[in-house]
Amino acid sequence: MKNKLTSILSTAAFFAAAAILPVGICAQAGAFRVISRQAVTGGAKNGQETYFEMGKTAGKPVYKLKNGGIITEALGNIAYAQKADRIVAYGDKAGSHVNNNAYANFYNSNGVLIKSVGKVAGAPFAATLSEDGTLIIAGNKAMPGDPPAMYLFKYDKNGNRVWEHKINNDNPAGLFSAPDNRYIALLSFKAGGIFSHIQYYSSNGALLFVDSSHISVSAIEFIPGNKIVVCTGTEWYLYDAGKSYSLVSSGGLQGKTIGRLPVTAFASGDIFTVVTEAGKGVRIQAFNTKTGSVLAESVFKGQPAYWVPYRAAEIEPNGTIRLQTPAETIILKLNN
Repeated sequence: MKNKLTSILSTAAFFAAAAILPVGICAQAGAFRVISRQAVTGGAKNGQETYFEMGKTAGKPVYKLKNGGIITEALGNIAYAQKADRIVAYGDKAGSHVNNNAYANFYNSNGVLIKSVGKVAGAPFAATLSEDGTLIIAGNKAMPGDPPAMYLFKYDKNGNRVWEHKINNDNPAGLFSAPDNRYIALLSFKAGGIFSHIQYYSSNGALLFVDSSHISVSAIEFIPGNKIVVCTGTEWYLYDAGKSYSLVSSGGLQGKTIGRLPVTAFASGDIFTVVTEAGKGVRIQAFNTKTGSVLAESVFKGQPAYWVPYRAAEIEPNGTIRLQTPAETIILKLNN
């Protein structure tokens, strides 16, 4: 049986293929070593979220920045590309009960407006901001009352449109980009369907591959070495984009993934972590990308917040892991 996944692989054949691959056994894994633990107050935050704080000025919502800057035209979503010195706000107005439009504004890290793009697309839409300040948006370009017309848009860090491409009319549910912008993954679904569709694009918007084999994809993450991790409700799958998206390894998950970015990879690409629920706690597991084996696993107390915009675990420059739970910030290290 070939491990190479195709877009027309049936569900039964897919899981049969996955069954012969190595699956991590959690009982064989040791615990992470805890370096430090610090309780958090005022709500759990992590990574770039600590750079923003929602507030009000003259009764209107604003974003207050850590360095004292203020973004007065607050939109419903905001992201920070530190290396590019860019902040991008997108979506409808903050505080609105509806999110029918994707507007976009580009700022520097002090909150100075670089460019207001205006309306990019209508709902449904999804967006992602890369480390270099590149913004990718998938959304509906049709006029109200007309049939959907889904497009993929790319903007550079100064808010200039690089390209736009017509895509199929599935509903966008998430966008993910590789750190080097070599690949873009669009997660979408058909109305009333149970299968998720992952469309992989090149940096210039060319469609490379479509994977329609998964039910209920909860996370996608690009890791070094042209690898891609796809998480479903109970399992993870590692693919090699450089080898026709062939399946490399797979493993089981103990619970639902937490947050928009539950998967984090080490710079070497040999190890990645996944954060999931654990009853009324949070579980973090580290996996070997080559064998699928579990290298470490620990559970910490704290009611999981399922849909948070920040990365649940971050790899620090010294190799330690910064895990954010609703109750505390925990610094961990692998015992290897």
